[in-house]
Amino acid sequence: MMNLFAKDTRRRIVGQFCLTILVFAVLGVLQGVAAATGSLSALLQTDSPTYGVSDAMVVRFTLANNGSEPVQVLPWNTPLEGKFTAPIFKVQSNGQEVAYIGPMVKRPAPTAGDYITIKPGEAVSATLNLAEGYAAYNAGSYSISFDANLAILGGPSAKLNGASVAPNISAATTLVLSENRPIPPSPAPKQATYTGCTTSETNTLSNAHASAEAIATEAHSALNNAPTSQRSTAPRYLKWFGTHTQSRYATVEGNFNAISGALSNQVITFNCNCNEPYYAYVYANNPYEIYICNYFWTAPRTGTDSQAGTIVHEVSHFTVVADTDDHAYGQTLCANLASSTPDLAIENADSHEYFAENTPPLSMGSGGSSCTRQPWDWAYCSDPNCGPCAAGEGDCDSDAECQSGLVCAHDVGLNYGQTSMMDVCENSSGCRLSPWDWGYCSDPNCGPCAAGEGDCDSDAECQSGLVCAHNVGLNYGQTSTMDVCENSSGCRLSPWDWAYCSDPNCGPCAAGEGDCDGDAECQAGLVCAHDVDSTIQTTMDVCEQPNTNACRLSPWDWAYCSDPNCGPCAAGEGDCDGDAECQSGLVCAHNVGLNYGQTSTMDVCENSSGCRLSPWDWAYCSDPNCGPCAAGEGDCDGDAECQAGLICAHDVGSDYGQASSIDVCQAPQVCTRPLWDWAYCSDPDCGPCNRGEGDCDSDSECQVGLVCRHDVGTAYGQAAAMDVCE
Repeated sequence: MMNLFAKDTRRRIVGQFCLTILVFAVLGVLQGVAAATGSLSALLQTDSPTYGVSDAMVVRFTLANNGSEPVQVLPWNTPLEGKFTAPIFKVQSNGQEVAYIGPMVKRPAPTAGDYITIKPGEAVSATLNLAEGYAAYNAGSYSISFDANLAILGGPSAKLNGASVAPNISAATTLVLSENRPIPPSPAPKQATYTGCTTSETNTLSNAHASAEAIATEAHSALNNAPTSQRSTAPRYLKWFGTHTQSRYATVEGNFNAISGALSNQVITFNCNCNEPYYAYVYANNPYEIYICNYFWTAPRTGTDSQAGTIVHEVSHFTVVADTDDHAYGQTLCANLASSTPDLAIENADSHEYFAENTPPLSMGSGGSSCTRQPWDWAYCSDPNCGPCAAGEGDCDSDAECQSGLVCAHDVGLNYGQTSMMDVCENSSGCRLSPWDWGYCSDPNCGPCAAGEGDCDSDAECQSGLVCAHNVGLNYGQTSTMDVCENSSGCRLSPWDWAYCSDPNCGPCAAGEGDCDGDAECQAGLVCAHDVDSTIQTTMDVCEQPNTNACRLSPWDWAYCSDPNCGPCAAGEGDCDGDAECQSGLVCAHNVGLNYGQTSTMDVCENSSGCRLSPWDWAYCSDPNCGPCAAGEGDCDGDAECQAGLICAHDVGSDYGQASSIDVCQAPQVCTRPLWDWAYCSDPDCGPCNRGEGDCDSDSECQVGLVCRHDVGTAYGQAAAMDVCE
């Protein structure tokens, strides 16, 4: 028998299925059922018939494949997970149901990699401590049953995600608790706190909390204000909660009233001490503490499966709020649940989350919205039919395009699953920049930075007692150029940093250390040898013992030709800075390195006759030995550098297989800009544009009778953001 958890097959905590719990009084196997891809049977057992006050109340679950083909089963919300993530058992004692006290976990949608394979004739098992999931405190007999429709990968009934549902799998057992267990004390009232959270995590949660409150309040308002005559056909309600009845609608409206009230009026405690592959989880009977897990931090602030939506989801689980369950995860499966079983949809946490997130937006009226722009369109917030924008919406250009009390936060789009340059309406309080943003430590709402935070520009942007250490980002999982606030003692630079040897806390460097810039940065008796450590990079300068008779520089070093032990350079050697660094009769030819297998900017000693520059060199046309340039040659800086009758056309290099910024000599023409250039229509030599031409910025850049249509480039084979005269 294979132990499931000796081989962790789970890559992401995702999954969905409806879990129906019934009571069975029979010990052992009650039912074995043939699935579409095999024959499965379940066994529920206890390690002992009786448990004492200090014993772990071990329950063992085994699932066997009795068929001739392998079966792939989704283990989530089953005992096969080896821990409680949902109320997977029905537990009763003396005819009364025993309350579930374990966590309620939010997950995204499933993938094929989340299933486990049970081979023919094989069985998998897992154990759980019943006391960790259920309030089994009183002495007596307990009946425990499992009854679920397992999700099976593949099979003839597979739907959108490739999963089908096997016939019901059931098992039950009993155990006896010999004496009363102590009842844990109720948690003490908590003040607002962020347990185990860094400063940046606290800022992220503060903003996500505000966004959660905003979308929950908007959801309740949308339900409350929807015209009674349109509620039964409202696309937003039908999408997530299914067929309308007054009773179900009232339940959902009441749930959002409670969720919005909890987020606005209750003290939420965010606990960052979770390292599980979840978004978050809560204990439903322990309001209002939310455990924040790994997937939360990479989610957008708002939008589908967002940070704000996750908070709405988790708050809905609390028994004192909406007491929701997890019947389905992911938009596709939640929409299917609403269509097939609306009574379960109105008690499903993800359904409430998606209704609140409302992405893509759906109307609560049958007529829809008069706004014809897509969210995040450059004019969405300024359009009178769409804006002003609510919290978490964009693209805004100023505070005036945001609803009252909000500000337009610049370049925060990554927090919302958009491009980094997207400007978004947000609450004005709190930090509105992403950690490691160039202005994070200097922003009065974010800084000064604590130890390990950045990007700082000076010690003044760090908290008291800290200094801004330069180029140490690699120590913090960031880019090497990131400056980070650190304690002031000791060397704060990484070995081989360009300033390591010159820093008074790190240098002068010992033998074999770098990067140095001169002998003064090396310890007494050592010299700074240039470009001698290819193990780090070829240009690294290292402190070494002196050798006065040998050249200590690598060929092509920037000082090779000027060093008295290496130069002057012979023909074909470099890097030189002037003819004096070349042997007699040679000249220093600039930017000809490509002819010698080096970089294009390398200067090389050559014979003095002829043109010594490479075509397209920035000085090629102005050099008396090379220019003036003929038609199709560059790089030129003015018409005087071109042959008679030619002009220097700017930024047309791409027409000649060069960089677009290259200027090229060519016969004069009226318009020198390529069609679709950003200034094509506004250039007096090219515009105004005719029908089907762009890029335009206003109607005045189009010919009489035409208008500038925004973001229609795809109709002309251009980028979607291209504006075209029509």
